[in-house]
Amino acid sequence: KEEDVMPDTSARNEYPDGKPVFLTYSRQEAATALSISVRQLDKYVSTGELAKVKLNRRVVFLPEDLKAFLKAKRLLNGVQQEVCRG
Repeated sequence: KEEDVMPDTSARNEYPDGKPVFLTYSRQEAATALSISVRQLDKYVSTGELAKVKLNRRVVFLPEDLKAFLKAKRLLNGVQQEVCRG
């Protein structure tokens, strides 16, 4: 059966291998995911190029914001692509 191959994990918030699915990244995790330093990450946040979320006193990053940041930084044929914000 198909459900035996890929069990439904949506209610448990974990991947089929049992690892948890995280909804946010810490500063260090976000920097590692982007292959940059935490200092560079902070610069992108301070210039408004990268969105952050404040949870109490903690700053975290959403996976979709990291992906959007990378798409905005994409170069095609050496030319930075304009991002439509609409």
